[in-house]
Amino acid sequence: MATMIDITRSLILDVKTVTDAGGSTTSEYQQIIDRWNALLNQERTAAQRLADAIINGEDFDTLYSLALAEEASAQTVGDVRIKVSEQVYPALHNEAKKTAMANYNTLRARFNETAAKLTAALGTVDPDARPEDLMTAPAKARQAWADAPIHAAELNAQINALKTAAKLAGATIPNNDAHLALTTNPGSIHRRRVWEAWETTEGRTGRWGALLKIGVKLGAPDLDKYSFYRRPMELETKYRQGFRGSIPYIVDPEDTPGNTYEGTKQ
Repeated sequence: MATMIDITRSLILDVKTVTDAGGSTTSEYQQIIDRWNALLNQERTAAQRLADAIINGEDFDTLYSLALAEEASAQTVGDVRIKVSEQVYPALHNEAKKTAMANYNTLRARFNETAAKLTAALGTVDPDARPEDLMTAPAKARQAWADAPIHAAELNAQINALKTAAKLAGATIPNNDAHLALTTNPGSIHRRRVWEAWETTEGRTGRWGALLKIGVKLGAPDLDKYSFYRRPMELETKYRQGFRGSIPYIVDPEDTPGNTYEGTKQ
């Protein structure tokens, strides 16, 4: 079971993920972090400081008490740190909230900028075209072909920080499935085709090229418009009466009425 110290560390790591990607924090947040880290990572023990005070002729009454307290059991030290973290965490969380939405919008803008570059590139050239087929293509097409996988890789790299920023800003991100709606707008495109494209690993641009190919728009949404995009329902096997008995056929619940495909039961 996670302790409050673990929860505090998790918050700190999340904020660091966002700031490393271009987000920011308040000055008070950083001051609290510095003091919290100082508590957890004291380089000199009270006993060492007591010895220095005695040698240098400084007041040591308080240091003597601290040195005695340091001899407490590890359990006691842990209990004290947990009690401290119960006060530190709310303070850090409150400071993190002050910049959370601005940070999400900053990372969203960067993600959308990259998505726009990839969309433009794939609107210019087939990213999976053979290099020899591009030898006589315009320079713009050749450059787009070269840039496409770079933009796709950048989108993949930005997902974690974008997701973390969204979570800090209050969005519910239950699992990796939530990344789809956080990075694309499927609209009314067939749900199963969208998920198939999302999970593809083929091609030089992976899922992003596959999504664009079926008409999905790439880009992170305004957070107040974000909603989870569920997976498609399971295919259903039904039967109809044929000349020699029941004939199985498969129905996709995600299809519009009448839009099914037939086949043998697998």
